[in-house]
Amino acid sequence: MRPLLRFACVARRHYKAAPPPSPPKAPKKPQKFSFNGITWEDPYSWMSKVSDKVAMRHMDVYMEQEEKYSEAVMSDSEKLLNKLHFEMASRMPFDLSTPPLRWGPWLYYRRVEEAKPYPILCRRLASLNDDFISHNYPPAGFDFTTGKAIEQKLVDYNLEAERFGGKLCSHCSIS
Repeated sequence: MRPLLRFACVARRHYKAAPPPSPPKAPKKPQKFSFNGITWEDPYSWMSKVSDKVAMRHMDVYMEQEEKYSEAVMSDSEKLLNKLHFEMASRMPFDLSTPPLRWGPWLYYRRVEEAKPYPILCRRLASLNDDFISHNYPPAGFDFTTGKAIEQKLVDYNLEAERFGGKLCSHCSIS
C-alpha cells in the first residue's frame, strides 16, 4: 500500500469530525384550504403572505437561521470554493459580450472590459454595420468612413459601482 494512501486510511479512522449542525426548521402554522370539494392543510402557507408584517418578520428570522446553517455546513469547503472560483475566473475570456438584441433600429448588448468586474450596457445602430458579430470585431465600435464612434455606452456599471460604494446589481433590461 502506498504511504500516502496508508496515511489517509489511518487519518480517517482516528479523525472524528464534529457532527454537522442540525438544519433550522421553519415554524408550522397549519391552515386549511379547499377547492372543488378537496380539502388540504398547508403548514407553510404563512410564508407567502407578503403583506403580513409579523409573518415576514418570522420569515426574516428563518432565513437568517438558514444562512447561518449554510455557512456552518460550507465552512470546511471555503478554501476549495475560492480555489475553484479563481480557477474558473482564470479560464474565462475577458472579452465577453452578449449577443446583440435588436429593438427598433438599435442593437443592444452588454460587454465586459478586461480587468473590470461589471459589464457595460451599449447600443449601436443596426444599419451602420449589418455584419455586427461582437464588440471585438475590428469595425465594431468605429465607423472608418465617417470617423465617428458607432457604439454608445448607455450605462457603465463599473462607474456606477464606484459611485455607490463598490457593490452594484447589474441586471438591466431594455424596456
